[in-house]
Amino acid sequence: MIDILIKLSIIFLIIIFIKSIIYVHKFNENANLIEINNIEKITKNKKIFDPLLLNYGNIEDIDFPNFVKKNMNSHYKQYDTIIRLLDFYLNKDVYIYKNSELLEDLKLNHKIEEIHNIFKLYLSSNEKYYISIFQGNNKINLQKNKHDIMLIYCINGKCNINILNPKHKDLINYKKENLDKWHIDIELKEGMVLYIPCEWYYKMETKEDCKLLHADSDTYFTSIYNEYRN
Repeated sequence: MIDILIKLSIIFLIIIFIKSIIYVHKFNENANLIEINNIEKITKNKKIFDPLLLNYGNIEDIDFPNFVKKNMNSHYKQYDTIIRLLDFYLNKDVYIYKNSELLEDLKLNHKIEEIHNIFKLYLSSNEKYYISIFQGNNKINLQKNKHDIMLIYCINGKCNINILNPKHKDLINYKKENLDKWHIDIELKEGMVLYIPCEWYYKMETKEDCKLLHADSDTYFTSIYNEYRN
């Protein structure tokens, strides 16, 4: 009897895993950007298929120039290179993108965690928090959101974010003009949160100093799959 129960439990878990993986690829082909000013309108523990722009409000800013001054020799990994804080004095255009170590050094984990709690799903897992610091003109090339939840909060400044419905993914390798036609253009300003649905594509550009907080998360049933999939 116990053997049968164990086997049934394993079969049940396998079914849940498969259904979760299939579900993570679902998206709304007719989605449009939804702008809201009240967090009460966000339904907890429910996957959102439309991009959302939430006016969350301001949090206390950080004195980044003073932080740089006190930690001039500190450095952070940026893709395959190392960015020094000193680089923010030496270069006009420089950035550190989605860095968890810098977030911890600036002690802002709790701020983005509070925002993530508004959107987090039941059985949330693999929760990761980051910060981005942009100085001057910078671009982040087209990327795909492979997580159940992806949030970007603007601490200060502003940045331009273009998001693309995955129904247009076949156009990605074609001319830039064809792709830009289908982008949803968003100016993310201070105090605003952008929710980008799973499977959607996005790219970013800054023309002034800007600080962003990021949150990515999955569920227990999708975390491993999302971590390693294309």
